[in-house]
Amino acid sequence: MKPSEDSLTLTRKSFLGLGAAFCLSRAQAVEGVKKKANLRVGLLADIHFDLAKDTSVHFETALRDFDRRKCDAVLICGDLAQNGVEQQLLQVGETWRKVFPGNRRGDGAPIVKLFHYGDHNTGGYAHTKEFFHSGERLMKAYGCSYEEVVASCIRNHRAETWKKAFDEDFAPIIRKTVKGYDFILANFTSGEPGNRGGNNTPGLEDFLKTAKLDPAKPFFFSQHRAFRGTIGEKDIGGQDDGRSTQALSAFPNCLAFCGHLHRNFNDEKMIWQGGFTAIHVPTLRDVYAEPDRENTVPPKARAAQDTRVREMRSILQTPSWQCGVMEVFDDRIVVERRVADTGAELAPAWVIPLEETVRPYTPENRLAVAVRPAFPVDARVTVVTRKGRNRARREHDQVVVTFPPARATATTPRAYDYLVTAEVREKGVWKPLLARAVFSPGCYRPDAEETVPATCVFAAAELGPASKEDLRFSVVPRDSFGRAGKALQS
Repeated sequence: MKPSEDSLTLTRKSFLGLGAAFCLSRAQAVEGVKKKANLRVGLLADIHFDLAKDTSVHFETALRDFDRRKCDAVLICGDLAQNGVEQQLLQVGETWRKVFPGNRRGDGAPIVKLFHYGDHNTGGYAHTKEFFHSGERLMKAYGCSYEEVVASCIRNHRAETWKKAFDEDFAPIIRKTVKGYDFILANFTSGEPGNRGGNNTPGLEDFLKTAKLDPAKPFFFSQHRAFRGTIGEKDIGGQDDGRSTQALSAFPNCLAFCGHLHRNFNDEKMIWQGGFTAIHVPTLRDVYAEPDRENTVPPKARAAQDTRVREMRSILQTPSWQCGVMEVFDDRIVVERRVADTGAELAPAWVIPLEETVRPYTPENRLAVAVRPAFPVDARVTVVTRKGRNRARREHDQVVVTFPPARATATTPRAYDYLVTAEVREKGVWKPLLARAVFSPGCYRPDAEETVPATCVFAAAELGPASKEDLRFSVVPRDSFGRAGKALQS
């Protein structure tokens, strides 16, 4: 899997080679349906067992889907228990044993737990009265005092609670082997010298140096927080301090997983290749769509400056049902992006060739792909004015721009989001007035379920006094890297 220096610079010749290799890999993935994978792993993150009655239902549904797929193991990238108390972690273990008694699938074959803690489990804050009043809710649910809630915190007895929940010993970093493939799992810890906030994995570099990993074979690593400088947009929140990225960059045969971000698995920025390969695993529960859209929320870091009241409610999705299945073959790794409730494909699988010079998911190679999303040929934009309420519940005149989703075709990808621009005509020339980006209401779900039109809502007052004839709207479908397709105009 080690890339050559030439593979990191994309020339026209190498791009054509990349395209051919990538298409071949896709064909090989299809062929892999006939050819049995060496290893199959169910992928989850941030299951957040809490007081909601349907939490165990979500988890059980995903596990039964993995059982149906005959997975050899299930990886959960942290945040097993929402409030970091023992009672919730025990529920995770109970649900696992319900589906896989004795760590056996329905067909009797063994299945391995690849679980580790996240910050909600051992970070020391999720049980507090300040955390969405969870302290009071836990007191009521368990009929105990706040002092008893604190005493039940996993943080105070990490190893003992782990053993009780999962019938296995706890270690800050643990190595497991499944069908000949190594998995290194890093539990979220905090409070140690140099790791007060839990932003690194103490001892990882030394662990990797002494692990004696086979350089000719892929191995897998998992931690909760995102690897700094890898997946997502620049300066995405929820990253570690960068030491994991530095340590793993010495291992090009490593495929590293993380959770924590709750990002949409439709986002193509959730896979990255550089010194190693990084993938963000989705949550079954609350997907937090990328900020800076009219129907998402501003990032916390800019909340003080970004005080404008949005005209649209956030499309936070609960549950999302998103999950993954990884298949490992001799020549490639295939990561399927799916939903657990129906088993349907959420987005095309990522195919990672195990060839030295083919690295389709480096930033350079991703940006070289020219195919853009496109609207259907009969797509139309409609614009209406109505009375509506913004997020502050203030009623006023709103202008609603409606358009069909740009779904995937045989030649174009599905749109990630949409840029809607209001234009005003001045002296016969159309000039941009203001722009808003939005996600479609079905962006969390498989493409086939994208049947509801998308909308973008403006406050009528912010569009100014222009007449209806002197105001128009253009809508551009974009991929997750911000590359635009052809615009529709009202």
